[in-house]
Amino acid sequence: MENENSMYLGDLENVDPEKIFPTDIKGSCRYRQKTYGLSNFLLNVDYCSGSDYSGVSLETANFRELMDYREENDSPFIVELSGIYGSFGIGVRLDCDDPELIRIIAALDDYPIINEERISIVENEAEEEAWENWLCSDFRSAIETTFGVDTDSINNETLQDLYYALGEKTNTYGFCKTGNSWWIDIDRLITGLDSIMLLSVLIKSTLQE
Repeated sequence: MENENSMYLGDLENVDPEKIFPTDIKGSCRYRQKTYGLSNFLLNVDYCSGSDYSGVSLETANFRELMDYREENDSPFIVELSGIYGSFGIGVRLDCDDPELIRIIAALDDYPIINEERISIVENEAEEEAWENWLCSDFRSAIETTFGVDTDSINNETLQDLYYALGEKTNTYGFCKTGNSWWIDIDRLITGLDSIMLLSVLIKSTLQE
C-alpha cells in the first residue's frame, strides 16, 4: 500500500469531483484505492503543483506552506504528490474536517498566494542557485567581452555586489520562469557599467588580495 502521506501521481486516476462528492475546494480529483469512501479520494489542489518544466514561484511557495502546515499540525488530510520530471503537488483527502485547512485552500480561488514572504524566499533561492550554476560566470563573461578586460582579480562576492548595484542602477531585476528557474537580462545590466565604475571595482579587488 502507498504511504498515506506521500503518493505517486502515476498511480492515481483522474475523476471528476462533481460526479462524486460536492466540495467548495477547487481542483481536480484523483482516487487512490478501489474503494469509494471519502478518505480514498484526493483533491489535487490548484496553485500548489509544478515540475522541472512547469509551475512558477507561487506554486512552489504554496506547496511548501501546505507541507509545513501538515508537519506543524500533524494533519492526516494533506498528501504529498510526486511524479516524473520533478513533478510535485498537494492532495487533500475529501473527508477533511479541518476548517482552517479548508479555509486556506478555498481562499486560493480568490487570491492564489498563501504567504507573500514565502514567495520571496523561493525566488531568492532560485536567484542564488542561478548565481552558483551559471549567472556568475555569464555575468563575468559579459563584462570581459564588453570591456576587453580580465576579471580574474574580482572575487565572486565582489562581482555579486556589482551585479546587485547594476540591477538598481538600470532598474533591471530577474524573475522566476516556468519550472521556477531564474532569468535576468544580463545585457541590460551591463549597460549600466562604465569604465570608471569597472576600474574602481578592479582596484578595490586588487587591494583586497
